[in-house]
Amino acid sequence: MSVHRSMWLWLVLFSSRVESLVLNVEPQTIEPGITDRLLINCTLPRNQSSEMVFLNSLILTRKSDNVSENFMDLVSININSKEMIIHNSAAVDDAAASGEINTRGDSYLSLLWMYPVQPMAGEYRCDAHGMSPTWKPLTISSTKKVIGKKVGLISLIDRFRQIEISMAKLKNENINLRNDLNKSEMATANLYTRIENSRQWFFKVSSIYKGRRYYMSQQDPNSESEQAMAICVFFGGYLVEIDDTDEHAFIVAFIRQMAGFNLVLTGGTEQGHKDLWLYRQSNTKVPDWLMQLRKCANCNTLYLYDKINWYALDTFDYHTHPPYEPSRFLCEIPL
Repeated sequence: MSVHRSMWLWLVLFSSRVESLVLNVEPQTIEPGITDRLLINCTLPRNQSSEMVFLNSLILTRKSDNVSENFMDLVSININSKEMIIHNSAAVDDAAASGEINTRGDSYLSLLWMYPVQPMAGEYRCDAHGMSPTWKPLTISSTKKVIGKKVGLISLIDRFRQIEISMAKLKNENINLRNDLNKSEMATANLYTRIENSRQWFFKVSSIYKGRRYYMSQQDPNSESEQAMAICVFFGGYLVEIDDTDEHAFIVAFIRQMAGFNLVLTGGTEQGHKDLWLYRQSNTKVPDWLMQLRKCANCNTLYLYDKINWYALDTFDYHTHPPYEPSRFLCEIPL
């Protein structure tokens, strides 16, 4: 490829020119131990009326005193590698370096020190190396000074005062958070106590069977099975789902410890899937051996019934029955 063609391609790619180099230092005066950050930022904005049409590299340098005439290279970035090069790791120390050369917007190169020390004071210079509109090598430079200020007693006292104010503020915030936490814990404990108290009034509780307990309601319910299910869910379970004969025997023994009812609501239903009896929670099939079905109209809920040795009978989806058929509902609570 000819030199002229190469130059033409670069002109197409970098048709926007750059204006004067901008070097910012923040702050311009540092006090070791007092100043919390030092930012050196070199930027080369793009503009149509400038002297450089192509940027090859950016480099940050520093000289630490007025006597020395030599600037020390710190960090640079160029169009070829597009990665920052640290030239003096001791001088850069623990600074965070960042930079980019691009055609989309401003190219930049920066160094950021946290809690800068005295050797970081001095004169900083940024050099931009590139090409002029006539394709001759061109360097644009910008310099800024960072003044190192000796730490005085007044500065230290003021700094300690600021620290004490911040610590006092944090202490007060911590106290407020602790008070809020204590209030939250008290509210949680109170709610738990209320739930436990209500549980004792609502239910008789079984012993543990294979990692779960059974809660039997203590009064005639007067709502539909969905509401009974919601009560079971509130206490951490669901309407009972009997899976095998051993579980059935345990539940029957628990039921016979109580009196005053003939029907116990379970989680079995055929609502929405006629002639298919499923448990509400697990959506699994109710065992055939558990049920003695009458197949009456609108009988889509399963109750355990004392007249058939506490096997399941299909009946209406209400808990309320005539006085001779009082009912309860039974929750299964996994532990």
